[in-house]
Amino acid sequence: MKYIFAIILAAVAFAPGVSSAYNAISSSATKLNDTTFLYTINYQLGSQKYDIMAPIGTVRAGERGSPYVSYTFTQDEDEQLIGGKASAVVLSTAQVVNNRYQVKAGEAQRFTLFALLTFDEAPDLDESQLRVNRLPFTLTNNEGTRENGLSSGELQSYVTPKVE
Repeated sequence: MKYIFAIILAAVAFAPGVSSAYNAISSSATKLNDTTFLYTINYQLGSQKYDIMAPIGTVRAGERGSPYVSYTFTQDEDEQLIGGKASAVVLSTAQVVNNRYQVKAGEAQRFTLFALLTFDEAPDLDESQLRVNRLPFTLTNNEGTRENGLSSGELQSYVTPKVE
């Protein structure tokens, strides 16, 4: 826990006015067999000023107003979308309140997005990767509650390596 606070304090020290941590920590992509791929993205959420409520659920290429983490699978340099069947969930040791993860003000929690992509038969793919395209959350303090989410710039690091 001391390590997480050190990261938050370092972020504040090097970027005055920044009091939140929304960091992608690591990611992986693994071909389990000819028809199944596993993708993970580890990230951290925390704020000095706000309680955060973050989603457990996910949706593939979700709607704009969805309260869930939205992701896509892409291939090649043009980021062409990939078919197949997907299942995904966000796991964390954070407390669950009303079907969402709660991160108290002054704390940070680690989250892992796990996603499986399966095909009925071996796909004709040169490479594939998972990209988070929306990560919404709610911020709450004494002044009220507001819906928020990571910006497109922040989401640039929420991408797995390519599976070839």
